[in-house]
Amino acid sequence: MTDEQWLRDGLADAVPEPPGNPDRARAARGRARRRRTTVLAVVGTAGAVAAAAALTATLSSGDVTDDDQTASDPPASVVECPPIKIRDGVAQGSAIDQPDPDAPDAVPGGATSARLCQGPGTPLEVPADALVTDVETLAASINALDEAPEHQMCTHDLGPGYRIVFGYGDSTTFVVSGQLYGCHTLVVGSGYRADPEAAQSDFLSLLQAQRDAAEPPEEPPVAPSCETDGTAADATGQVAEMAAAVLCVNEGRVPRWSLPIPADDLAALLADIEVEAVRGGGVNRCYRDAPWISGVTVWGDRVEVGYHCDTYVLPDGRTWVPSTEAQQILDRLVSEVRPVP
Repeated sequence: MTDEQWLRDGLADAVPEPPGNPDRARAARGRARRRRTTVLAVVGTAGAVAAAAALTATLSSGDVTDDDQTASDPPASVVECPPIKIRDGVAQGSAIDQPDPDAPDAVPGGATSARLCQGPGTPLEVPADALVTDVETLAASINALDEAPEHQMCTHDLGPGYRIVFGYGDSTTFVVSGQLYGCHTLVVGSGYRADPEAAQSDFLSLLQAQRDAAEPPEEPPVAPSCETDGTAADATGQVAEMAAAVLCVNEGRVPRWSLPIPADDLAALLADIEVEAVRGGGVNRCYRDAPWISGVTVWGDRVEVGYHCDTYVLPDGRTWVPSTEAQQILDRLVSEVRPVP
């Protein structure tokens, strides 16, 4: 075998297999071209012996693969949410929320981060932090979902939608888009999958495990304002993790007064919720002027404790009737914020 043929065979082995995602394939081809240019430049100056050394260096010290990165190594960059337009309070879909016939029908391997984002539909509370551990586990769980038909009978309702954006080491992304309404399908590349609720639940479970093993952000969260109507939000945050909150008091259906809840009072209210909140307590959907709580967790998740008739409703579906001591705290706070008629 001639030196030239030996070099050609070695270069062919050095070119990586292109991944299924077209953006990632272009990036892989670019890396291969950079490698080829480096080796051929050495051949022209130092001959076949130097070429052999350069080729060995290229094969052994090329781009770090996903297999080389351990779970403890943070990704070089963390994926961000793509922009989405809001019209009349509803998030609008775009091309990335539709099947792409040129894309693979599964999440490509090698993702280093993933983020839950707003998708087409009504507003959805999404976490501020990205998933950077067990990302491959999330991809595998999505790829294991049953395929769904393109055409099916669906209800014409509207609800929240989400996107899970996977980020890769070469700065490319792969988006899956789930509808928690209508057909309840998950767009994955060129096709549809069933049970978008399972994919969202898996993301949140893995994110919670990541949080449990990490320290919360150093910056203390800022208490949110009373911008909504106090109904229980479809939030990712847990009431028990609230670090700051405001008491909101409506006039009619419009928030009129607000007061930051002192830390001691908030701790007492959270302790009461832990003891008194129950599942399956039933909720009478009626409106009354009553104080409600808007809070934020140590991770930046918004949490609302809304009020319906004589019951507070938590984001996880539990209901809370305050004890006498907790009600006294709420009454005192209301008296401090609402003027006496």
